[in-house]
Amino acid sequence: MNDIENILATKLQYRLCRKSIHLLPSIQSIVKECCETLGIKKPTILFCESITKDFQAFDLKNKKFFIYDSGLMEILYLYNCIAFTNFIENDMDKFFYKLFGEEFILQMDILNSMYFVGKYNDRQFSFEQNVLDNSKVRKYLSIQNYFLIGHELTHLSLKEDSKIPNEYKKFVIAAIALLTERIVDKNKDIQEVLLETATYFLDTSPNSIEEYIEMLKCSNKFYHFLEECYCDYMGLKLLIEHYENAEQSIRAIVSTLSCLIILESIRNDVRDGIEYIKDGTRNADLAMYCSVLRTQILLCTVEISRLNTAAAFDEVHKFSKITDRLISFIKNLPSKDSFAVISEDDLPQMDEETTLNIMIKQLYYISISPEF
Repeated sequence: MNDIENILATKLQYRLCRKSIHLLPSIQSIVKECCETLGIKKPTILFCESITKDFQAFDLKNKKFFIYDSGLMEILYLYNCIAFTNFIENDMDKFFYKLFGEEFILQMDILNSMYFVGKYNDRQFSFEQNVLDNSKVRKYLSIQNYFLIGHELTHLSLKEDSKIPNEYKKFVIAAIALLTERIVDKNKDIQEVLLETATYFLDTSPNSIEEYIEMLKCSNKFYHFLEECYCDYMGLKLLIEHYENAEQSIRAIVSTLSCLIILESIRNDVRDGIEYIKDGTRNADLAMYCSVLRTQILLCTVEISRLNTAAAFDEVHKFSKITDRLISFIKNLPSKDSFAVISEDDLPQMDEETTLNIMIKQLYYISISPEF
């Protein structure tokens, strides 16, 4: 293998792939369509199905690549099923056990993952027994798939052009100022609000909203956030140009972002370390704040475009059910010492790769073919 092939193989190996996927003409077609609209060269697409669960577009030695990970579509499929059955507590808990278990595997923490694997396998999703209109779930998944591809390819287009339109930057800054003012109006204590809302972007807390906005303009973290917001906007634009039902598309996108917020919150919890999972003051809260802000900015964009946002705001309201349940779920987890239900000495004498593969298969739910 040459250098590029070695790097790509390592990237995919790190994802702990369940299997490789090939020959997906519908994804090739979507990527081609988005690239033509964005005015960029079509990247080489690498298909996989892993527990890393995300798409990634990147440049490598002047060549462009896009990792399409259908493991993310599995998670969105489950989230959609949970949403369409009105967020039943047992279903949400089983979902959380799966996500925590997979994140511990990615951290190579097999013992702690076993706790979540066992709990995951002890439960059944209610929608497996009840009648669920799978066509609605699949329709949402198709919309979400297109949006996520468009979002990721926009990152590539920015690397070529390296500029977000100045008008869009001004819009996001104005939206953050407005949303911050609304929080202040509800809380009355401006210093407390600024301390909480500015922490994600700034190292020091500003004294006023005006100072906050000026400091944002010099923040690298804000620029990364701005890029994510712009890619959301372009993903929405690309999608609506493809689908006729704008209201359903917006609802599905907000549902996508809600699911990604949950995933990122759990991922940050596990990265912080098992001893901090029950500490609600850590980075997961900041990540969730930033992700919710991103969703709010997208909805502001939709409002300005004069599209029907009622359905999308309804999705945001529904999302509180699963975030509240996640908070309760984390509070009710056992203490740190109770996670590892067995010791390393009790494990079968298998190499690490075999053990990992067994654990990954235990958390597998369904292979989602992108040929929706």
